[in-house]
Amino acid sequence: MLHNHVPTSRSVAVRLFVAAALLIVFPATVLGDEPRRPSADEESQVAAALKRALDGSSFAEKRRAAGILDVSDTEFAGFKLKRSDEEWAQLLTPDQFEVSRQRLAEPATATFKAPDVPGVFRCTCGQAVFTTDAASGDHTTLAHFHAPIEPTAIVTDVASTWSADSGEPEMRCSMCGAHLGHVDPGSDAEAPLLFKAKPTALIFDSEVVAKR
Repeated sequence: MLHNHVPTSRSVAVRLFVAAALLIVFPATVLGDEPRRPSADEESQVAAALKRALDGSSFAEKRRAAGILDVSDTEFAGFKLKRSDEEWAQLLTPDQFEVSRQRLAEPATATFKAPDVPGVFRCTCGQAVFTTDAASGDHTTLAHFHAPIEPTAIVTDVASTWSADSGEPEMRCSMCGAHLGHVDPGSDAEAPLLFKAKPTALIFDSEVVAKR
């Protein structure tokens, strides 16, 4: 799977952790005469190992301090809006469906430019997730925000296959579970969280004045 962000030194370290986990847990997969892609069960075990590593890091502390839940937390009640892939495919554009539901990379032409007017960024399901006053500037491929509109608007999914593949904690809409992007934990315990969203997964609503 392709991802359209440049790996940070931390994500490189996490990828090395995943590779080491594969080597230790499934040496035949990595070193065998006929290399193969790990099975779903094997990927699940590696993802669980990654989650344990992240849960024991400063990211987990910063996430909890910000009031943001992970899908594995007992406090998270689950995604309230549930539709089949067929239903989502009918409701969304092809690009929106591929990015937000299938977790694919942004289209090559996708760019983000902060709007000139205040407003709210919504998930493709309609839930407000970010505001313009939380945007940290213009970026070529990803929209950067220093906080969600409410801590409960998004959740992380550190045990997902996407997180394991990219080395970054996946960020999802707390209402429908759509893939929004990832959370950059920062290089150390003092660095703030940075929420990096894929523009195609967001809908800008200028009719609503941003409030924070």
